[in-house]
Amino acid sequence: MNKITKVCLVLCATLIMTSSVAFGMMGDDEDDKRPNEHLCPITMSVMRDPVVAADGHSYERAAILEHFRTGGASARSPITGAPLPNQSLFDNLALRTMIGDWRPGRQSEPSELDTRDARSIAARVKEEFLRNASLLNAAKDQHIVAFLGNTGSGKSTLINFLAGKRLIPGKYGEDYVLADPRDSSAMVIGTAGNSETLYPKYIDVGSLRFFDLPGFNDTDGSERNLVNAAFIRKILLDAASLRLVIVAGQDQFTADRSASVKNLFQSIKQLFVADHGMSLIDNGVFVATKVTGTASTDMIPFLLNKTAARDKAELTQQLQLWCDSKRMGCMFHPFRDASNNGIREPILGLIRGTAPTRILGLNVSALYPPDTQGPLERMFLNFLEGGFERQLSTPLTTVVDYDRALAEYTSATFWPTFDTTVCREEEAIGLLKEFCITPYMKALRSFERGTEARRQAHIERLRHQRQARVEDIGKRTALRAREVISSFVRDPEGGDAGFVLFDFAYHKDYYNQVCGGESIIRLATDPVEQEIVRQRYAGFIARHSHDQMMRWQQRFSGIEDLKKRLSVLEEPFIKARKAEEELQRLRQREAEVQRQREAEEELQRRRRLAYPVVARGHEDIYERFLKGVLVYRPTEGSDVGKIELRIADLANPLGSTFDLSNCGDTGQYLSIATGYRKVQTPANANKVEIWFTPRFLVDKEMPHLAPNHHMRAIIGSWDAARAPIGIFWTWGGWDASDQLAYCDYLTAESMEDFGSGNLFKKYQAGELLSGCAGRGVYGWGGLFLSHFVCELK
Repeated sequence: MNKITKVCLVLCATLIMTSSVAFGMMGDDEDDKRPNEHLCPITMSVMRDPVVAADGHSYERAAILEHFRTGGASARSPITGAPLPNQSLFDNLALRTMIGDWRPGRQSEPSELDTRDARSIAARVKEEFLRNASLLNAAKDQHIVAFLGNTGSGKSTLINFLAGKRLIPGKYGEDYVLADPRDSSAMVIGTAGNSETLYPKYIDVGSLRFFDLPGFNDTDGSERNLVNAAFIRKILLDAASLRLVIVAGQDQFTADRSASVKNLFQSIKQLFVADHGMSLIDNGVFVATKVTGTASTDMIPFLLNKTAARDKAELTQQLQLWCDSKRMGCMFHPFRDASNNGIREPILGLIRGTAPTRILGLNVSALYPPDTQGPLERMFLNFLEGGFERQLSTPLTTVVDYDRALAEYTSATFWPTFDTTVCREEEAIGLLKEFCITPYMKALRSFERGTEARRQAHIERLRHQRQARVEDIGKRTALRAREVISSFVRDPEGGDAGFVLFDFAYHKDYYNQVCGGESIIRLATDPVEQEIVRQRYAGFIARHSHDQMMRWQQRFSGIEDLKKRLSVLEEPFIKARKAEEELQRLRQREAEVQRQREAEEELQRRRRLAYPVVARGHEDIYERFLKGVLVYRPTEGSDVGKIELRIADLANPLGSTFDLSNCGDTGQYLSIATGYRKVQTPANANKVEIWFTPRFLVDKEMPHLAPNHHMRAIIGSWDAARAPIGIFWTWGGWDASDQLAYCDYLTAESMEDFGSGNLFKKYQAGELLSGCAGRGVYGWGGLFLSHFVCELK
């Protein structure tokens, strides 16, 4: 791979983990310099027993097992949050070796990421992904062969050769070039010491897809490396299976006494976590390129001779292993072009004969030094800070906005939600996070600790702003109410326009101009604020009514003084007028009493003729029930706005529903009727139903009730002599076929005690049907019950 990949995966190494806990005999400062990949993403400590989970990431064995234990069978990935297909774990022996062999002081030059921010780099990754979408998914479900080697090893040349492309020696005879440079299906071959493999490239050879990965010693900068790291990681993890071909030029064994080749082999050994724990490098194919010997048999002794040094013992052992297992091939130098005849098929045979495996994970830091650890963390911290600032500055206008924000900021899951939100808003950051998880998580945790005080301060600020919003709504409501009062009747003497000669407090037109229909939108638009308007309206009206009564008393006291001063002159006239008026009132009263008497007698006569069959034998109870009145009071204890609904006015006194349309908003939450519940009424699905039920009605209809009707479970304990009339509370959404469902009842009060309290107090004194899942008369329904009293006169 080129240095692109090196820095790429360097950044991945850096990106993937950050260290903070000591390991072995090393101190905290030394662990801070470790590659991020040495740290467990759960504990953020150096791993002692690293394993790879089904999400492709490495964890400390004890930490991931504890995660499985607490999460159960449905445990999700600690990093991505996605469901895990299984809880299998594989030893990451290569990573364990890397951790054990690591020593401080191997850092390279400062990273260019110090001058960049996460969003710009993530945007670059996203841009490259979009630009090369076909390449990004080129390995999905494919059986691939990955060619790995340092820049200049001849990987592109070898793949073209194996793919059957015609090659010819270049102008100076040092390199191969394409015989047809216009062949778009061939891989471009670098010349003059430059690598042309800026991205992974591939050619299909039979059923296999050959990938040329960027050289390990390419150097195009950290940002370029991140892009390549993302590509390489996705390609290798997406593949259905992988075969490995390691490529090294003969000249690379001689140029630096095989040091670069040794480093290449060590990096590759530590790079992969393969299925079944197999060693991909041992199972791979080694191809030496630019071989100058006269025969391929001369190559092996030559290479072994070049690695015959104490510090190259491991490299020599690896070459000998490939030699013994007959997994070595060669491609001759262009000046021995004729020697390459007939070697293509043997190399392809070695590749096809390699057992394929699936990659479970990548130890990315094996490819790159941890030179970007600090810059990446700072980069992500800047990104998180920007996301938090944007969130804090989100404009809030309504009480609902403030309530939603407070619920979010006070939630125990605020930080995980914040993490998810910022990554969702910046898709490219999500891409970086996927293969740079450890520095990201370290930055996130550091950001959480440093920002928690700001979060709490913001919560308090939101609470104050919400309260200020509520107070502003109250002020605007009071102002609007005064404007409407003034629009009705002004003081005829030209005084305070807020004083009216008639109390419009509960007048329907007045209420509608403040809180009804289109009017309330002038004060508030969302339902929560509109409810605040209604509450403030009620409070204002109560105060307004009290103030008006006091002013009336003052006004009338002044009138009485004036009357006393004029009484001497007016007394004869006043007495005569009063006598006339009194006589007129007496005549009107007498006529009214006579009319009422006649009307009552007529009503009694009609009732005697029209008693329903079911009430016969219970005429006295029916008569008293018929005189019952449902009384609505908007304010408990006050008759202001009172409405009376007579049972006798119902179309069917034993089975009709009261019209609550003039009783404020109660009709949205309550249904009040006579009789008892027989079927489910769709219009009442979200309402509390109240029933006034004569016992004789149930007795007469009992033979026709369903076997599981709730009345059958209640009637046995109903004392008909003491309580001939019962009250029942049911939930409108209840399926009536379920006997033990939402039903509460009061069947123990005499008719004399019936009007002794409102319907909510009656409900509290009632009983719960045995086996009921729980009382349902709460919320708005329960609140509005307190506005009603039923009186049996």
